[in-house]
Amino acid sequence: MHVAIIVIIVILCGLEVILVAGQSCKYPNDCSNPNVEVACQYGREWTWYRDGDTCVQRQRWKCGSGCNTFNSESQCETSCKSSWWGK
Repeated sequence: MHVAIIVIIVILCGLEVILVAGQSCKYPNDCSNPNVEVACQYGREWTWYRDGDTCVQRQRWKCGSGCNTFNSESQCETSCKSSWWGK
């Protein structure tokens, strides 16, 4: 009986790990998910980045460090687009 209980607990814990690992990294939640591109510092999403002289929107729920000081994705986008090299 004890073995069955232990097996059930192990299975449930395994499922939880799988489910958690499969979740997307969403602003402003913790972005330490191994499935995202890079861990989001400060738990913030970064979807806009500079590519040469233009601003490019990164695929949703990918992480980086360029806009982590902003409180929202729109602030990140606005800052990128209003910068000298982002126009």
